[in-house]
Amino acid sequence: MVTETPDFPSSFRSTNAYALPELLKMRGQPEEVRDRELGRFLLIGDGRYEASSTFRFVTSTADAFDEGDGPRPLEESVFMGLRKHTRRFPGVVLVGRADSNDIQVKHASVSKLHARIHDVDAEGFWIRDADSRNGTAVGNTPATTSIRTSCGDMVRFGDRVFLVRRTKVVFAALASLGSRPAI
Repeated sequence: MVTETPDFPSSFRSTNAYALPELLKMRGQPEEVRDRELGRFLLIGDGRYEASSTFRFVTSTADAFDEGDGPRPLEESVFMGLRKHTRRFPGVVLVGRADSNDIQVKHASVSKLHARIHDVDAEGFWIRDADSRNGTAVGNTPATTSIRTSCGDMVRFGDRVFLVRRTKVVFAALASLGSRPAI
């Protein structure tokens, strides 16, 4: 059954932004395929409607959730893969509002080029603000110089906050949910 999911926010119009139903479709794929598509880490942010223009997308797995079960934080999240999508600046993942970035966050508080992520390895990555207007921070520490970031850290780009998680950890959690997750 094809169902329309209402009001997925325009602040996440990006090829690397996924809603929970899209991740659930990827559960059966081998880890190396998911890593190639998403990267080693995911940035998990609030995907609820904001007071900006929105669009709708179609999914065939939204009916896996029961109506009226109360709040479902994962269902309201957006998952952004931390991987290189553009050819500019090899080895550096660019974050910002412009569609020329590898991670695009369309929000008024996010600069066109907001931050740079580099030296991604199995344990984490380094992040540095790109002289943005509203700053980048890891936890409460401004990223005015490169800061080492790893799984469990909170990263802020302007007013947008994301939780850093390893892709394989997220999929291990999704696998334990079964076919009708109680989220």
